[in-house]
Amino acid sequence: MASHSYAEAYATLTRFGERAPFRFTAAEAWAALESIAAVTDLIGLTPAQTFAAIRAYSQENGVGARLYDRLIGEAATAHELPAIVTWNVGHMKSLFPSLDIVTPLDFARG
Repeated sequence: MASHSYAEAYATLTRFGERAPFRFTAAEAWAALESIAAVTDLIGLTPAQTFAAIRAYSQENGVGARLYDRLIGEAATAHELPAIVTWNVGHMKSLFPSLDIVTPLDFARG
């Protein structure tokens, strides 16, 4: 799992308001992240790789939160992972057409 995705997941799980999909407490969100950490490996980019990915995104006129998807894909590429598992298949395929992008359900089915 891309290292910054833990922060994104925590923020999403604990978000409140009309558009909050989960509304977990801090303790519930942390427990969820710990359960994921127990069965995944943490990967990431070096500071230089992160900066290079942001620069490339900028040069391609990329804007907004899709940058986070870009960083996930760059981490997968840097660590030579064969696939990205995400519910955000469309965005990832458009950013990384050469990678295998699958939903968690498709991944579990093998």
